[in-house]
Amino acid sequence: MASVPTPTRTWQDVLTGGGEMGTLIRAFDWSTAPAGPTQTWPKSLRTVLHIMLTAPFPMFLWWGPQRTQFNNDGYRPSLGANKHPSALGQRGDVCWAEIWHIIGPMVDAAYRQGLFIRGEVR
Repeated sequence: MASVPTPTRTWQDVLTGGGEMGTLIRAFDWSTAPAGPTQTWPKSLRTVLHIMLTAPFPMFLWWGPQRTQFNNDGYRPSLGANKHPSALGQRGDVCWAEIWHIIGPMVDAAYRQGLFIRGEVR
């Protein structure tokens, strides 16, 4: 029996669905953000976003050295009315400026070392 070819998924396919945040991510002008235009996003980013957008629980992602922020619908309440939807595409240190002096060193260490355990940087 001949195998059936698997359709090739495009970057647009990966970003389909995802509720309100999926719609906002598709509509956002990413050429103005550190992540760049969606057509240039690596497969790893597209895959993580697809997982995040289709997840039934709150998720967010900081991508790259500027910590470009993405989140799904479930994470919106964590942002509150003052940060949603403006947090999308923002740098982490801009979105969370009021607590960055606390979380910034932990986030930087996690990026640098790849280790973040129980709230303590090791």
